[in-house]
Amino acid sequence: YFAVMKRVNKVGPKLTTDLLPVRTVNPSELEATAKKRLVIDTGAAGEFATSHMPGTINVPASNLVQWAGFFVDYNEPVFLIADEGSLSAQLRSLRSIGIDNVGGYFEAGAVNKAGLRTESYRSATPAQLRSRIEEGDVTLIDVRAATEFQAGHIARAEHRFLGTLLRNIEGARKDKPVVAQCLAGGRSAIAASLLQRAGFDVVNMQGGYQAWVDAG
Repeated sequence: YFAVMKRVNKVGPKLTTDLLPVRTVNPSELEATAKKRLVIDTGAAGEFATSHMPGTINVPASNLVQWAGFFVDYNEPVFLIADEGSLSAQLRSLRSIGIDNVGGYFEAGAVNKAGLRTESYRSATPAQLRSRIEEGDVTLIDVRAATEFQAGHIARAEHRFLGTLLRNIEGARKDKPVVAQCLAGGRSAIAASLLQRAGFDVVNMQGGYQAWVDAG
C-alpha cells in the first residue's frame, strides 16, 4: 500500500465523514459476491480453518493493518465478514492504510446461521509432515520474509513471501498437496486461505519453522 499512501499524502485523504456508510449485506449474496470480489473473513484463524465460506480469505482483525494492503485491489470494492460490534474498529484499521472502498459487510453471526461455512483446511505438526516433505509428496511453501528464509529454512522449501502470494500464486504447482509454513503458524494460516481460494489442496504447518527446529 506504500504507492497508494504516496498519492494520498500528496493529494490528501478522503474525509471519513464523506464516505458512504458500509451497508450490511444479506448472507444470501455471499456466494455470488465471493466469486466476483475479494471477501475477507476477519475471524480468528483457528475458527476459519475449522469452517468458512468457500472463496473467502482470512485476515484476522488484529492483522488487518499489517496484511490487508497487500491483498486488496485499491480500485475495487472489498467486502468483510465481521462481527457488528467490531466493524467500526476494523474499518478504522483499513482506512488507516487507505482502504476506503468497502462495498459492504456480512455479519459473522448471520453467516453462521445461514450454514454457509462449508469448507475447512487441515493443520498438521512438523512430525506428522516430515516424511511427506522429505519424500516430496507435498510442496512446502515458506511464506516468511526473504531475510528469514535466507537465515534458515527447511530443506525442499519453496520461498513465496505472503505479501505477494496472492498476485504470484499461479506459478505454484497443483499436482500435489501444498503445506504452508511460516515462523509460528500465523502468517501461514493467512496463506492457507489464499491457496485454498486459488484451488490448492492445502495444509497449514502447526507451529511453523520454530516448531520444526524445536523438534530437532
